[in-house]
Amino acid sequence: RFNTAEELLNALETLESVRVAPASAPQPTLGQQRPEPPAEGGDVQGGPPEPNSNSFVAHLQTLYSQSRRSNRGTRGLDPHTMSVYVETALDRELVPALRQGRHALVVVTGNAGDGKTAFLESVERHARDLGAEFESARPNGTDFTLAGHRFRTNHDGSQDEGETSGDDVLEEFFAPFAGTDESSWQVQGETRLIAINEGRLIDFLSHHHSRFPHLAKLANLGLAGNAIGQSVAVVNLNARDVTARPLDADGEPQDGESLLERMLDRMTNDRFWEDCESCDLAAVCYARHNAQTFQHPAAGPQAKRRLRRVYELTQLRGKLHITLRDLRSALAYTLTSGRDCAEIHQLYAAGEAQQVLDSFYFSAHL
Repeated sequence: RFNTAEELLNALETLESVRVAPASAPQPTLGQQRPEPPAEGGDVQGGPPEPNSNSFVAHLQTLYSQSRRSNRGTRGLDPHTMSVYVETALDRELVPALRQGRHALVVVTGNAGDGKTAFLESVERHARDLGAEFESARPNGTDFTLAGHRFRTNHDGSQDEGETSGDDVLEEFFAPFAGTDESSWQVQGETRLIAINEGRLIDFLSHHHSRFPHLAKLANLGLAGNAIGQSVAVVNLNARDVTARPLDADGEPQDGESLLERMLDRMTNDRFWEDCESCDLAAVCYARHNAQTFQHPAAGPQAKRRLRRVYELTQLRGKLHITLRDLRSALAYTLTSGRDCAEIHQLYAAGEAQQVLDSFYFSAHL
């Protein structure tokens, strides 16, 4: 008990943090990817950072779908040093199967923004790291050989290629899988991977059923969640829940392991926010405060848990399927309110106290 208000104030001023950190932070259980650090000095081009700016904050602005300047990041075009891609079950389970040549065809389907193309690009980067030999790039995919096994990818099954129509592109891509059974398929030593919206896949196979009857059957079974053997793998990302948590050995959901929480971990990693340390607004900036709070060993897990529950309620209503693109956009806005560093400085200079308060994450003051 303090005798005077001055004693209380002096005691408060000696505190280094308003929260007590736990003795040791819990360790990730699923081998979370940690972000690669930005280029030396923080700038994406590799030069020294500009004063009072952080190029990663500008990048987050491009992830927001309603950005006033550019939403380039919503199309998965992350600079490599600023990638917010997080490992999923596809990376952990399907990539090893591809390296072993288990599948002749992999169809990754879902809605726009579900992360189909991002997964194929991740596979290609992984193959390049393993020493794969790449052929000349195609407008909408790649061809490469890894350990003697050929791979051919199509990044967007809805896209034309130059003067070649989308239907003709798909007919050529699926050509080895024509026929009434797998015995006629010409797939020895090769795997083909395609990212295609579910509606486009169904439409194409229904209009070309006479040429691809067995493939159409397998695709429909796979989309319904049925087993279809090993030659063809159908991954329907419409069924993915960004708030779902894997179960531990006792069958209990693991906190912090949902896609939402792991993507938030990646976006708020300290290495992406180093340039903020020397900023004039470092002590008061809402964006830096938001990032630091989600990374705090004591407050972070609780803040992420609250945020995950908001998204869980949205999905449980059954009216909205949250794609990875939606998630990236929403989390980027949660951190920065869609502003870059220059706009944040203008906001503080204008003394817009209510707008500043509104920019702190939703439960910052609970």
